Amino acid sequence: MDLQGYNAWVECITVDCNTELTVPFIETRIKALRNGKDKQTRRYVQLYGEAHLEEVIGYFEHALKEKTEG
Repeated sequence: MDLQGYNAWVECITVDCNTELTVPFIETRIKALRNGKDKQTRRYVQLYGEAHLEEVIGYFEHALKEKTEG
């Protein structure tokens, strides 16, 4: 995983968007991003591509691991 990219992503979510990365938020986002039928997920793939979607899912999974494993 690109830790520089991950750290920038965390800063974007937590500072720029003023959103706390809580376990429920992370789990909800992972579920939505993995749902190929979700309208926002389809739009995300159109805008940024499948590879970027997978990278972002990886960031959410890493954040979840940090929260649940300490």
